[in-house]
Amino acid sequence: MFERDYAEKLRKVVDPLWKRIYRHPFIMDLESGRLPFIAFKEYILQNDYYQKEYNRCLALAAARSPDYNIFTIFAKILSGGIEENNKLVEFAQRIGISMKELDSVKPCPGNVAYTSFLFRACSLGTTGEMAAALCPCAWTYMDLGQRIKEALKKNYHLTDQDLKIYEGYSSPEMRQMVQMLKDLISQEAQRKNQEINRRMKELFWTASEFEYDFWGLTYRS
Repeated sequence: MFERDYAEKLRKVVDPLWKRIYRHPFIMDLESGRLPFIAFKEYILQNDYYQKEYNRCLALAAARSPDYNIFTIFAKILSGGIEENNKLVEFAQRIGISMKELDSVKPCPGNVAYTSFLFRACSLGTTGEMAAALCPCAWTYMDLGQRIKEALKKNYHLTDQDLKIYEGYSSPEMRQMVQMLKDLISQEAQRKNQEINRRMKELFWTASEFEYDFWGLTYRS
C-alpha cells in the first residue's frame, strides 16, 4: 500500500490558489452572463491548442515510463485526453469556430509558457514529477466543468447537445483519470525521497499558478 493522501496534502498546500481559480473573473463573468461570447470563443481556441500539447506530454510521459504498468496508466489517460479533444473540436464548430481557425490559432505567450513547462517536466521528471505537473489541469477542470456547462446553458442559450463535452468532466471516467494521476504522485512519495517530494510540491504549485493564469489569457484581451 502507498500513502494515498499525499496528493491530497499537495491539494491542501495550493488551496488558497485553487480558491482563486474557482473564483477567477473569467469564470465569474461567465456565470453572470457578463463575459462577451467572443472572449469565450477565444478561450476555446487557446484551449484546443493547449489540449493537443497536453496530450503530447502524456504521450511523452507514457514513453518515459519505467515499467509497463505505468505506461498503461499514462496511455489510458492519453486515450481519454484524445477523446476529450475530439469533443472540444466538435463543440468549437457548434459555436461557430472553423477548422481553419483551430488549425491556425496563434497561442498566447502564457499558453506557450504553460505547455513548455509541461514538456520540460515530462522530459526530465520522474513518474511522480510528471504526474504532479499534469494533475492540476485535470483536477481543477473536473471541479469546474459542471459550472461552465450550466453558465453556457443559462446565459448563452447553448443546448445539452452542444454541451456534451462538459458532461465528461464530471464523469466517473474523468474522476478515475484524476485519481490515477493522484496515485502516481502518492506512489512516488512513498519512496520518501525528500528532494523528489520537494520537486513534486513545486511542480504541483507551478502548474496551479499556470492554471489560474490560463483563465486570464483571453479575459485580459
